[in-house]
Amino acid sequence: MTQPFSSTNMAKYFAFRILLSQPAQLNAFEQQRTKRQLLELAVQVIERNYPFRFQAKGNLYLAYYHLKINDGTHAIQIAREDIVLEPKVGEHGVTNQPDTVYPYSYFILDISRQIILVQEKPSAFRDIDSIVSRIEDIIRKALIRQRVTVAIEAISNSEDIWSEIEEAQEIYSLVVDIDPPNFFGSRFRSNIDIREAYEETNFTKFKLVILNKLGALRIPREQFENLFQTISSGAGDFIIKLRDRTGHLLKIGSSTRPKSLEMPEEPSKINPTLLEDEIIRIDNLNNTDTLNNNSPTAS
Repeated sequence: MTQPFSSTNMAKYFAFRILLSQPAQLNAFEQQRTKRQLLELAVQVIERNYPFRFQAKGNLYLAYYHLKINDGTHAIQIAREDIVLEPKVGEHGVTNQPDTVYPYSYFILDISRQIILVQEKPSAFRDIDSIVSRIEDIIRKALIRQRVTVAIEAISNSEDIWSEIEEAQEIYSLVVDIDPPNFFGSRFRSNIDIREAYEETNFTKFKLVILNKLGALRIPREQFENLFQTISSGAGDFIIKLRDRTGHLLKIGSSTRPKSLEMPEEPSKINPTLLEDEIIRIDNLNNTDTLNNNSPTAS
């Protein structure tokens, strides 16, 4: 029987789904690839170009292929080049002199399920969103020849959200943003047939807005559960404005309740079996469908 993660140095990792899309029309020199093949190619490019360098927001960033944890599960280090002033002893006393430092963090990429676990490290990056933005840059630049569109969406715990909905004193609004079905492949499931609407209209964004200024909005679980599960797995975003059971006004949604777990800060100390179990648990968290990884539309 495996034991829970334990280490002297633990870190919090947040779960995200990575979404990839190639252009609908490819030229004669381009190859249609599955999402899995694209991510495998991105890892190969990062590993081959050691370190993988890129510019973003006026800074130099570096990505180092760190290690393979499981078959198809890789740890990658991401660092930013910073110029800081350090007090150093000189001929005439202590003076501030420029020095180069490289604050870093890690992320773990599971290719088969297209899940990313991002390590929170406030000493290196301001917040998780800033790290996620740079991971998007890494994958986009690694796949630049494939002209791939990249988006990374938080995987939220839908049960936490439903608890707040069902215990709310008042609910004022629900705003849902859904990306086109071809952006997340076969994972889309909902009582609302968005895929059919997309095929009829070729929309680039679907927005559903439901309002009740008196706070009397009802969001029945049996009508919205599938929709929320799909979005929470990384197929868009939704925000609910409500007054919680304590009377506070809140905005909750798929990006405000990300799934997280504690694991060793150093990826080499992560138990591969436990990691596999956690990734499977995260993948099943919102009842997402099993991928058909041989299909070009697999997400």
